[in-house]
Amino acid sequence: MLKTFKQIALFLWCLPQNILGLIVLTFAKFQRAKTQRYEEVFVTHWKYSSGCSLGCFVFIPKYADEKTLRHEYGHYLDGNCLGPLFLLVIGIPSFCWAAFFDKYRYKHNISYYSFYTERRADKLGGVIRR
Repeated sequence: MLKTFKQIALFLWCLPQNILGLIVLTFAKFQRAKTQRYEEVFVTHWKYSSGCSLGCFVFIPKYADEKTLRHEYGHYLDGNCLGPLFLLVIGIPSFCWAAFFDKYRYKHNISYYSFYTERRADKLGGVIRR
């Protein structure tokens, strides 16, 4: 009973990203993406080459490795801490870093995982990068 209450409370605390996650999941299912459980999240293996975490919905490439899964799970844990602020503090900056700064990162030899949102996700997910 307590576990169910905690899950409901967490779902509501992270409601903005959970709503977006449900929308993305719907589109992924139309593309025949497969979903499974990992800890407390629903992991969907989709056709895209990047990952995304929206509330309790994690999206990773079809053949993603354990580091990718744990990294996205780290974003999920971050969302649990920040709740409705997650999209502003982590989600949008992370998306922009991934989508718009690839040439900058390449030109200056900067790792994708050096940005604060990605470092946090790695740390929370227990990912060690060498």
